[in-house]
Amino acid sequence: MAQDPCKSASYEFSRAIESFIDVNEQQLEQLRIYERLLIDWNSRMNLVSAGDLTRFWSRHCYESAQLIRFLPHDNLALTDLGSGAGFPALVLAILKPNLNVTLIESNARKASFLSHVSRETCCSTRVVNARIEELTLKKEIEAKAITSTEIVTARALASISKTLGWLQGWRIGQNSTEEESAHKNTRQIPRALLLKGSRWQDELAEAQKIWEIHTNVEYIKKFSKNSQNPQSNTDDTASKDAYRNSTKNTQENSTIVILKVWNWSRKKIKHRRKNKVITKIKKSKWLQNTNKA
Repeated sequence: MAQDPCKSASYEFSRAIESFIDVNEQQLEQLRIYERLLIDWNSRMNLVSAGDLTRFWSRHCYESAQLIRFLPHDNLALTDLGSGAGFPALVLAILKPNLNVTLIESNARKASFLSHVSRETCCSTRVVNARIEELTLKKEIEAKAITSTEIVTARALASISKTLGWLQGWRIGQNSTEEESAHKNTRQIPRALLLKGSRWQDELAEAQKIWEIHTNVEYIKKFSKNSQNPQSNTDDTASKDAYRNSTKNTQENSTIVILKVWNWSRKKIKHRRKNKVITKIKKSKWLQNTNKA
């Protein structure tokens, strides 16, 4: 009897990520339910492209699962921006059930889809139907979910610079009282794990004109039945070096990277031209006073 193609693909996915996480049969079944719901809902609304439906395991789940290697611990609060079809947030919530996952999606229909998948797969997630730029500490949704966020994820969202601007705004805020501002400035800006495509270098270069960014780049190997990645918590330097060497020749052609942004701040802009003008005005006034004297 022929094996179910969906099950076969799920087992290949499980073997591809077994170097950093063990996936049990229950979690694979949750992901299969997710796949069936995605196919069903995608026929009525645009969640992913038709071609990408066939790459649910080899692209969407595989790329999403890579972020697990960079999570500091399992019980952290994670917020996903512009969740769309649910990648990577729903995959992370299924594979790491102890995570406190919040999904932010501005499209009401997509938010309904995310809520439905969470219920059907028994995922403990929080879906917020709101625009990212409108989230402030004055709103209940941020007070309960966003302020405790330790890690922010985003896939195929806005530019790096724009994303960092949103996150900076969560701490600094706008139109707030002095007491609220003081509270925000004591909070740490969440760390960011950004899944980026082939233009990531251009985006990063643009962002560095505005932001002082401390970031690391991790290249994602293309999915294969024999894919293996170094464990995030291993001390085996040799295995990490071997992995880096195996991907060295394909880095420039890699279509997906993970940008680990652990710290950033807005650059101070020096108004040199303005200062020169002020200096000239002061000098002119001094000469006038000298002539009068």
